[in-house]
Amino acid sequence: METSRHGAVTENHYLDDAAYIVVKIMIEMVRMRLAGSNECIDSLIKDLKEPLEALGLRMNILSKPRDAIGKGIEAIATFSQYIEEVKLKGWELDSCGECWVIEGCIMDSNDHQSAIDAHMYRVKVRDEESGE
Repeated sequence: METSRHGAVTENHYLDDAAYIVVKIMIEMVRMRLAGSNECIDSLIKDLKEPLEALGLRMNILSKPRDAIGKGIEAIATFSQYIEEVKLKGWELDSCGECWVIEGCIMDSNDHQSAIDAHMYRVKVRDEESGE
């Protein structure tokens, strides 16, 4: 699960599909009941630790609609360069990574793919004390 409450799993081709995840939870709950357990749904996550990533940042693009995609690509390129030049201590650029989609990743809510959809980045921020 992402901090934005989006969730995607390998077996569903990394599609962000809440219905799929809900069905997976329901199946697990049925399995638990059939095994004789009376535990609630929260028992499935009770042993999980707090995530290292606890904050999601989103960028609003203020421009004329026809210029929004270009401005978004420009902003991502500028931010990426800023991080790569190590101007933010402890920050490291991390590409989307484990996704099976290499190019053309559609991560927004529109129905039409655009160039900016393929520019998805995560940033790792490390704390010197904890190393996380």
